[in-house]
Amino acid sequence: DRLDIQSPRFGMAFTHFGEAVGSIRCLSKYEGSTVVKPEICCDKLGDADQTVATVIMTYPLENDKVDMDLLRQRKYTNFYIWKMAGKKFKKLESAYSDARNDQRFTIDLRVTLDGDPKFQKQLIEGAGGATWARDDMDPTVRAWILDMGLKAWKHVGNNLGFEMTKDKLMEKLNAGASHAESSSEASPRLVSGYAGLID
Repeated sequence: DRLDIQSPRFGMAFTHFGEAVGSIRCLSKYEGSTVVKPEICCDKLGDADQTVATVIMTYPLENDKVDMDLLRQRKYTNFYIWKMAGKKFKKLESAYSDARNDQRFTIDLRVTLDGDPKFQKQLIEGAGGATWARDDMDPTVRAWILDMGLKAWKHVGNNLGFEMTKDKLMEKLNAGASHAESSSEASPRLVSGYAGLID
């Protein structure tokens, strides 16, 4: 195989989010998870967050079981980039750790919404050995899945925030600030009574 299926791949970056710039990569220098040389992005946008991304595949299901016929036909089998905060990654990592402790290295995950759907809280747990990696899996389907996974992996980095130079970031932040100022100047002034209009 061109991919070590026993070692899941994850991309990680420190990122900021700002209205004027969107999600961007932190420009600061890190040693591990400690900032050793902060940059303007941390000064202007606050501490960076850890963002993790990986490739996931979803199976076609019937009665909560993988529909093997549809999987062999490569139907309703989809590949996505899953971007998550460090906190959610810890849940994912915990499911993998539990599986490794049981000597299971290639597993499926079950991800279910936990509580109110609008908060997108997810329960992540191991769901047995990976169906696509079973010994009795059609080798052409297995090769197709590995190929699609590798193709999707090339896009993981693009989902970890925009890479921006310091000058470009300053330009965007200054443009956002001047836009906010001009917007506030153009806004109507609210007063509590007629007396406040005479000044």
